[in-house]
Amino acid sequence: MLPALPLALVLLQTPASVTLRYQPALNKPYRYSTVASMTEALPGRPSSTIRQQMVTVLKATSRTGGRTKIVNTNESVKVAVPPGPNSGIEATRMAGRLQSIRVETTMDPQGRILGSSATSPGSLGMNLGMIGRQAFHYPAAPVKVGTTWQIPLDLAKMGGARGSAAAGKVPITMKVQKIVRKGPRTFVHLSVAMKGKLNFASQGRAATSNISSQGTLVIDASTGLPVTQEVKTSSVTPLGRGRTLSNTTFVVARQL
Repeated sequence: MLPALPLALVLLQTPASVTLRYQPALNKPYRYSTVASMTEALPGRPSSTIRQQMVTVLKATSRTGGRTKIVNTNESVKVAVPPGPNSGIEATRMAGRLQSIRVETTMDPQGRILGSSATSPGSLGMNLGMIGRQAFHYPAAPVKVGTTWQIPLDLAKMGGARGSAAAGKVPITMKVQKIVRKGPRTFVHLSVAMKGKLNFASQGRAATSNISSQGTLVIDASTGLPVTQEVKTSSVTPLGRGRTLSNTTFVVARQL
């Protein structure tokens, strides 16, 4: 049997509820080891996988009236693509594109995006800044274990490849799984789930993708930033004549 005093101290150290706010320290770079694998499958062809490994860097450069300006960049980018006659050139091109991305966003205290811009609007740069921020903002009230909230992810704001457009709001469900106190820091463990349809047009052709996503995040309550993030996203796009295009993306990010 545990002594009464240590048990009481343990209970006191773990808060029943936490108010989550987006408040990273100013001018401090937060670095994340990030690995993303993307697998594409088409009927009649072997599946192909692209793997990206990099250090993503987030820095809060200013804060006025609770609004925080964030700059996202990438470092040490490595890309592996399926073998082919031009695979080396393609991997180098993709790595250079990712390395050059710079995304600036303005966030409110709950982590909602108030404005965003990128070095390459409508490309991977917008996706980097938008899905990692807009999807995961916090409720106004304190959260506790079991607290659940939904966020309509506006896909039209995420952009896509040049010459394409996307539309649709997909509900994302966030749920607090546990709250853990480690020394002076409190960590909130969240699950995330998303399911819906993405309508898009590319080069004059319209299509609809069924997308779903599941994952976990661990949030440092002192900053509102994730310390770990694991998300798997799948999409299926009908191509006509009974053919479909399937994509699966798995992203793992850990704060260094």
